[in-house]
Amino acid sequence: MVERVHFWQRFRHDEESVVRFRNALRGLASHCEFGPSLAERLRDQLVIGNNNTTWQQELLRLFPTNDATLQQVEDAVTRLELADVQQMQLQNSARAVNGSAIRRVKEQTWWHVNRVPGCGAHEQKRDTEGFQTKTGAIRTQTAGGRSTMKSNGPHQSSAWGNPQGRSEFVAISR
Repeated sequence: MVERVHFWQRFRHDEESVVRFRNALRGLASHCEFGPSLAERLRDQLVIGNNNTTWQQELLRLFPTNDATLQQVEDAVTRLELADVQQMQLQNSARAVNGSAIRRVKEQTWWHVNRVPGCGAHEQKRDTEGFQTKTGAIRTQTAGGRSTMKSNGPHQSSAWGNPQGRSEFVAISR
């Protein structure tokens, strides 16, 4: 009787794989003398002893009656575990991509360059307003990966000292 109590009290631990949990249940069940009902008891404990309530709900939705076999429940639980692992990998890769994109933007310095004949480096002004500038410039990306910002129309550029109203912003990565 004690072995059966241990079997019924065995729940899947956090970070324990489904295969490990199933093997632990099989080990405990080997001392319980369940006889011909062994597969049914293992099946039930895979559902009842699962510590993930979302998985339990999905298993009960998939198998609302007692007709499911042990193999069907094992397959379903394994698929749920695999889906969780894949979802975590997707989230981690999305975080990594978003994190590196944020770092790349922070590492760029934007310079306002007047495209006027005879205009030298002393005419360049640092853009302190970020992506939207006083002249309404819009950031663009060239096929070669160079980021630029170009004026989106004719503007009075007296603030920038450009009589033609043509401005370009160049991102210089460090």
